[in-house]
Amino acid sequence: MERFDIANLAHKKPSQLSGGQQQRVAIARALIQDPPIILADEPVGNLDSVNAQTVLDLLEELNEKDKKTIIHVTHNPNDLEKANTVFYMKDGKITKETTNQKKKRAPLKLSLPASDLEYLTKLYPHLGEEELRIKLIVNHLLNSFGLDTQRRLEYVVKQYIKKEIDETTLFSLLDKPIEEEGVGLYLQKAKEFSKKIIEFTNESALMAQEIEYAQQPNKTVELRKYLLDNIKLKISSQQLSRLDEYLAERINNNISKKTLEKLFDQSYEKGGVGLDRRTAKKIANEAEAILLDKALSQLL
Repeated sequence: MERFDIANLAHKKPSQLSGGQQQRVAIARALIQDPPIILADEPVGNLDSVNAQTVLDLLEELNEKDKKTIIHVTHNPNDLEKANTVFYMKDGKITKETTNQKKKRAPLKLSLPASDLEYLTKLYPHLGEEELRIKLIVNHLLNSFGLDTQRRLEYVVKQYIKKEIDETTLFSLLDKPIEEEGVGLYLQKAKEFSKKIIEFTNESALMAQEIEYAQQPNKTVELRKYLLDNIKLKISSQQLSRLDEYLAERINNNISKKTLEKLFDQSYEKGGVGLDRRTAKKIANEAEAILLDKALSQLL
């Protein structure tokens, strides 16, 4: 409350506060549990311009200084200058995505533990395994480089993960100017990128070795056992049979991830497994992440 300049209002009732003060109370209340993500639905919709700017500045401070992710829903285009990335939506669908070039985005963590694989499948659900690996590495490395640089870097990363070039050539191509068919990074950045690409590729290969499903006589049973042990889920023998059936269909690529999640969520009487929606989504994402990790390791 002291941080948001409302400590002197601690004993007042909401009706005794101005709109801007009420919004600052709402933000302070949302931060009590120190959440990593703040969902702000029209946070300045009912405020005058002065109070609106104050609240927007507070949200920006939480993002930049406290490292909180802010998801800000708004109909006001004047609010967009505070955003790193803007998603335009119509009828529940994203129609366009833009990046604010005036805002310097913090780089994403390159070292990914196995639990972050679920995030990767959500981030690029439409890409194949090889394209996903390339995009993953490049997006972690690039923040403010142009599209041409990104394309060149993707091509070099693709060559490296397919073992068409070695570590020395990798660095050389990163350092070469664009005019000589290189990526055009300056020396220090080429060294940094080269090191991270090598580290990430090696690290990903090690993660894949932790769960070696290809060597198991029954990949479906092993995958199901891992999922149920990891999520601590108890289901009936009939549900177990259905779960195995649909996991096998996904392993053989006969159904999509979206269909798998739908079948997990659907009631048993209607042909599904009969899990609650949240559990169905969690198991489907975990399964997809494991299968994706295995597929990526096989490419290498």
